[in-house]
Amino acid sequence: MTGRIGSHDRRGNSVPPVDADSPDTQDHHRDAHATTDLEARLNAALAALAATRTVTTYGALARVLNIPGPGSIAKLTAALERSMAQDIAAHRPLRAARVLARVPGTLPAPGFFARARALHLYHGPDSGPQAEAFHRAQLVP
Repeated sequence: MTGRIGSHDRRGNSVPPVDADSPDTQDHHRDAHATTDLEARLNAALAALAATRTVTTYGALARVLNIPGPGSIAKLTAALERSMAQDIAAHRPLRAARVLARVPGTLPAPGFFARARALHLYHGPDSGPQAEAFHRAQLVP
């Protein structure tokens, strides 16, 4: 089935129709499905980590989730950041806190704290006692 999709840009100007079956449109739909699939797998993995009260590293989680590279960590990080916004909206601890930097037993990567600051949940540095306390508070079951 072939369809034509018309649209408008941000200024309200008409944009030429696009063939819904074009490779570009198919790639967009495939990417959207992949993101949804990744988020579903990520949610399951984060739930398992919380249930067992364990943590993992970004690299290990990317491998468990079979995120294709290159850019697997960036894809995982983007999904984790989306999960943080969902967690705040649901008034629950940040599940992304269960994913740590390369060395187990350390803190999450600086991006975790940057995103928490952007979401107005945390106002401290990326490391040190304040970061450690914030991180511990997110690890509650």
